[in-house]
Amino acid sequence: MLFECYCNLSLIISVDALANQDINVVIHSSITGFEEASWNKVVEGKGVFLSIPYLKALEQAGIPGLTFRFALLKIDGEPVAAYCFQLVDLSFEGIGGILNLENYGGLSSSIAGTINNMLFKNAENYKPMLLVCGSLLSSGEYGIVAQDDVSTLKAFNKYLQIRDTIVSELRGCRVVAEMVKDFYEHNNALFFWNASKIGFPLRTDPEMILEINPDWKVFDDYLASLSSKYRMRANAVRKSAATLTERRLSLQEMEKAKTEMERLFAAVRDKAPIQVLKPEMDYLISLKKSLGDRFIVTGFFKEDKIVAFRTVIVGDIQLEAHFIGLDYEFNREHDLYQNILYGLISDAISVKARRVMYGRTALEIKSTVGATPYKLACYMRFHNKLLNTVVKTVVSGLGPKDWTPRSPFK
Repeated sequence: MLFECYCNLSLIISVDALANQDINVVIHSSITGFEEASWNKVVEGKGVFLSIPYLKALEQAGIPGLTFRFALLKIDGEPVAAYCFQLVDLSFEGIGGILNLENYGGLSSSIAGTINNMLFKNAENYKPMLLVCGSLLSSGEYGIVAQDDVSTLKAFNKYLQIRDTIVSELRGCRVVAEMVKDFYEHNNALFFWNASKIGFPLRTDPEMILEINPDWKVFDDYLASLSSKYRMRANAVRKSAATLTERRLSLQEMEKAKTEMERLFAAVRDKAPIQVLKPEMDYLISLKKSLGDRFIVTGFFKEDKIVAFRTVIVGDIQLEAHFIGLDYEFNREHDLYQNILYGLISDAISVKARRVMYGRTALEIKSTVGATPYKLACYMRFHNKLLNTVVKTVVSGLGPKDWTPRSPFK
């Protein structure tokens, strides 16, 4: 079946019987192509970013240049593994460049411009595409998931075939780069044998995770668990925001404050050294419409002006810190960023979550509130050999910087 880059796709790949098992893969370009029961049988309990309500909201958000492929691996007719792919049109003018190294200056900035020009060049007969197995909007294992280790190995074994099928069916587009993200250490060990066929490992920041003590019933219980040094620091940070009003926002309030929240959102988003997608407020509004009370948006107001906000997605057992926005003009005076970190703990306690998934970046400051690092593996490959060599060299120097983990608890 042939199709254009943005048309609907439904495929079934028949695979030779293995150990007397009938194995096939079903691929769709929309999550709506699957029966909810079949998809949920694999992804249930594995994170809200794999849930059908979230994936529907993601599709409906219409993030510039982004389309999807989803797949189910079935054995003897029963789904045992799921795959989530994202396709990014690198020629889309709203993206503008993957490497954003102006703040690094000198050679890094110059090389970044060269790489972006090579990668984003729109050839006469095709659009350049980035194929990602996983999510560019969150950290964690959201690319390949399975019911157990045996199914995970089978899913990994079929990955290259599924990837090649998706790539071969594209018309008017060409995949110029691909990425597989993310694996925690256990699953990375299972996947590692295949890594040389995928690409080079990216040196990425670990994911910061805070385990919530079940004895914390209110935020003051968390404060009481801190050593005196960090409790005094936390109280000082919270005091700096005492003149601000903090409140949860409804969908209507988000829509009313959309323009101002977009400015705060972009101020944080555009600082990232590597940018593949540039989601806007429409994405957050789509999540609120779809997830309702499971998507919590909290604003910080200076008089009637919103100066920061945080967003979280409430999962079955954990709280996913999502995008934030802040006005850097007020950040130092009111410790906006660190108050957001403490606010996430308060959110987690209030919804009885077991942990806060803080994501990557700002490792040391997140450790000061109690988060600890968990390594994630990510692989990338550019199909242009020269570009692959250059990017591998440049990106290898952009890995995690040295930092000092802190331990704030008694």
